[in-house]
This record gives sequence, C-alpha cells and structure tokens, in this order.
Amino acid sequence: MAILLRLNLLRYGLLEYEKLERLFDYSHKLSNSLGFKRRYYQIWLDHDTEELDGKLKVASEEFSRVRSAIHRELANYVSRLIIKYHGNLTLPEEVKIEGYEGSVTLNEVPAVLTIYNKHYRRIYGCTIELSTYTIPDWQLVLISERFQEKLRNAVEKTQHKGVELISCVVGYNKFAIRDLRERVFSYHPERSSFIKDFIRTLKEETTEEESSLAERIRKILRPYKTDFLVSVLNSFEEKLDKKLRIIFKETKVISKAGSLTLIASDEDTFRNLYEVLKKDFLTSISKEWPDEDKIAGILKTWVEKSYLEH
Repeated sequence: MAILLRLNLLRYGLLEYEKLERLFDYSHKLSNSLGFKRRYYQIWLDHDTEELDGKLKVASEEFSRVRSAIHRELANYVSRLIIKYHGNLTLPEEVKIEGYEGSVTLNEVPAVLTIYNKHYRRIYGCTIELSTYTIPDWQLVLISERFQEKLRNAVEKTQHKGVELISCVVGYNKFAIRDLRERVFSYHPERSSFIKDFIRTLKEETTEEESSLAERIRKILRPYKTDFLVSVLNSFEEKLDKKLRIIFKETKVISKAGSLTLIASDEDTFRNLYEVLKKDFLTSISKEWPDEDKIAGILKTWVEKSYLEH
C-alpha cells in the first residue's frame, strides 16, 4: 500500500508554517535518497479529494509557488493543508510483476508523496506517506532485495534539524503504521518504538473483540499506560534483544543489525510474528501479572485488616 513515516517535530513553540518548512526539507532529502523525482505539486485544503469536500488550492510544476502560497494567501490555513508531490520513483533494479494481461517489467513507477495535515496525522498516525500506484509498495519489498536496502538506507540517513524519525513501515494499508500485523517492512531507530507498536496492537486488537482471550488481555493491560510498559520492557536491553532475535528467527523475519529493521520473508510474516509474540507474552506473564482482580484482592485485604485492628 504505502511507505509510511511517523515523525516527531522537536522543539515547542514553532509556528505552523515553520513546522511545514521542516517537513518540506526532510521530504526533499528523503525523495532524493529514494530516487523519487518530483514533477509537480498540489496543495489541498482539509482533504485531498473533492469527494470529501477537499479544495485544491494550488497545482504547479514549481515548488516555489507552493512556498509562496503558504506564506501569503494560505497563511491562515497552514495546519489544514495537505501537500502532495507527484512524480516517478526510479527502482534500483528491474522488477517483474504478474498482471491480468501477463508479466510486466518495470524500471520506474509513478508515485506520490503526501505530507498530511494535523487532522490526518491523528487519524492515520503517520506524518508522510509515499505511495506507488502501478505496483503496491509491499510487493516491491517482497520482490526486490535492492529496494529493501535502498529504503533502509534512505530512512536511516535522511536527517534534518528538528525532525526525529520514530518509525517507517511498509504495509497493506495506512493503518500499518500502528498495526504490527499489516506490515512487510519495519524500521525503528530505537527498539522502544517497536515494543510500543506491539503493545498498541495488542490493545487495539481487543478493543472491540469479545472473547475470553480478549478479556484476558484487557484485564492485564487496562491498568497500565503503554509508555510505562514500554519503558519497563526496554530497560532489560540485552535480554530483550536476545529474546526478540529468537522470535524473529522462529517467524522467519529478516532482522538487520544496528537500528531495528525487520523485513518480511512472505506476505504473512508479520502476522505470524505478532501471534508468536502475543502467545509468548501472555503465556509467560498472565499467571503472575497483577491484573484488576489481584489488585482488588490486595486492597480488600488492606481494608479488612484495617477494620479488624480497630
């Protein structure tokens, strides 16, 4: 579906146009590293389709026109703007795909890079999306090892002052940035962001599901904030790394050294990874974990003891 990046803009007190300027600079560097040639640009207000009442405010082959519009006629609407770069992504090697009318060999594919506004960043959880629409990005990851390496190098080396990369994923839909099961590629500068994705997926999976397992997970996780659980797990460092390496090997996840880069070996790899992690996590901790019932029992003992002593 798409290459999705979750970014954090460092420093408080920035004006909205200053935040967008930082994202422009970051996205240009990323585009160059990936071999994405920008052809023309669009600025949309609120949504990026007319069907959702989005309004196309600027369409130009000159990026200077985009910057000028943001600083002038659109200055009061910066937080509502969606920026799109349209162009072509040059592939690091020829890829052969099977279509309805036979196989096709491609050297480059049309692509669009989108910088989302505040509304869609909250909905999707990602800041920037790069999508190809001749071949799904997840297929590129599975087909081409050179594309895997180029993507990893691009996100690892693209840096800009005041912009922090939290994670980059390639998945079957936009929600792959939050859902571990929907991925074929996952890059994390820090281990903690991967652990956070796992805990978040656990919580979201059980939000609406009605089953004994879902209720069990809810009881275990409900009293605790995700950041607290992530901080505790991440503090074990070497032991956690060793455990993850064993699970990656078991589920055939290709793991790259340095930062945490995970690559699927087939379409179901990340779903299997999540299920193995979930089963191991729950089996190991559920008997000892102080869930709501145990906490209630401890408090009841305290109340009764206080009452009897008086």
